[in-house]
Amino acid sequence: MKYLLFVLVSLGTLNCAAQNVFFQGKVFNAKTGEPIVEASIYNKVNKASTYSDNRGAFELKINEKEINISISVSKDGFIDTSFLVENIEESVFKVFLTPLPTRKSLGNTLVQDSAIINQGRVEPTDGEVNHFKKAKDWATKIKNKNLNYKNIKSPLYSNYAISFIPFITSNKKLGLNTINKYSLNILGGYSKGTDAIEIGGLVNINQGNIRYLQIAGLANLVGGKTFGTQISGLINVNSNQVKGVQVGGLVNLVGGSVDGVQVAGLGNIVFEETKYVQVGCLFNYTKSMFGTQVSGLFNYAQSISGVQISFVNYCDTIDGVPFGIFSYVEKGYHHAELSIDEKKLLTLSYRTGVSKFHNLLLLSYELGSTQPIWGYGYGLASIFETREKWQVSLDIAAQQLMAVNNSDRSLNLLSKVFIGMQYKVTPKLHLVAGPTANFSLFNTASANYRTHFNAFSSNYMFSERLEKYVFRFWIGARFSVRFF
Repeated sequence: MKYLLFVLVSLGTLNCAAQNVFFQGKVFNAKTGEPIVEASIYNKVNKASTYSDNRGAFELKINEKEINISISVSKDGFIDTSFLVENIEESVFKVFLTPLPTRKSLGNTLVQDSAIINQGRVEPTDGEVNHFKKAKDWATKIKNKNLNYKNIKSPLYSNYAISFIPFITSNKKLGLNTINKYSLNILGGYSKGTDAIEIGGLVNINQGNIRYLQIAGLANLVGGKTFGTQISGLINVNSNQVKGVQVGGLVNLVGGSVDGVQVAGLGNIVFEETKYVQVGCLFNYTKSMFGTQVSGLFNYAQSISGVQISFVNYCDTIDGVPFGIFSYVEKGYHHAELSIDEKKLLTLSYRTGVSKFHNLLLLSYELGSTQPIWGYGYGLASIFETREKWQVSLDIAAQQLMAVNNSDRSLNLLSKVFIGMQYKVTPKLHLVAGPTANFSLFNTASANYRTHFNAFSSNYMFSERLEKYVFRFWIGARFSVRFF
């Protein structure tokens, strides 16, 4: 607590040790001679600043020992000007600002005048997305209430800055206009950008670019580009591009692209392309991915060149492989399959993913039995290209079997390893046949074991009793038709 009070007092009494005097002046329109109201008068070095009143008059507090001090004057719609104060005792210093040329006065000619171009606000606009438009409009309204932000177009610079909360800073009223090299924000800070390191107890807010290192206890909010490492306890929000490493306790949200590594406790959201690595404990979202997406629940990318790893993966197109319990590629591998094996087990399955690696969802029913069995299951499969119409098909699947019209839900598993040949009759009609290795694990205590499962696996090649379960193995065959 004593430290915080010390910081507040230090910020409030900065430069008070020296004797200060008031430099007086008036600001006029160089074209009309009328006084200019609410112009910004400031010193770029010590960040002293003030505004002109309704008569164009101002008073700026400066150190009487400072000679040849540079004073700058800016007003929205006018060309900036600077001058040296050589005689503090001069009664009233008159400043004349030249209006910027209007669109009408420029006509149809595109003027590339450096003095005019430099008046453009130094804010990155690459990668702007509609998702951030409302947030940016709101932020702009807040910033436009600060006259210095409206008037001063070119950035100011400071090697060191300390803030207690946003707008209470060693940069005084020019915090929004200043790019800091090193910045320490006790609770939070708001600046035009960071050029080396920024550390905030709770939140860091930068309307422009940040580079190298930014750390916040809760959130980093950046309106420009990020180059380097960004770490927050809860959320990182960037409306533009990120190049480097981004670590968020909950979420990383980027309106532009990411070129580097993202790690989040909850998830990552990128509205443009992502390169290299995206890791989210629950989810990842990006427009396009060049690299690897890893999450615990859901990955989304419109297009991907690389790998997706999650419980559920979705993409429109992929040049690579999705690994998950369920992967759906809009322009990928989708086939329904109807198969029958040596046990007359008719199985309808759905295949989704890519041909190299896809998921199987299974539903089976035993034909020709007075006491039929049905089952449901899941599997993984691959298709290996050999010739134009011939491929090798490999499946590994497991099913839970149950007796029809019986409520017994004991564990009774049937697993199959299938390797066979696939022939393409047409692009949407394939015939497949081959041998299967069958592994069953049936519960002998089940009410359906003697009536259903014992006979089902009677032609086994190997059998082993495992407490209340019986494990059996046999070789079989399967024929199937794949369509769609």
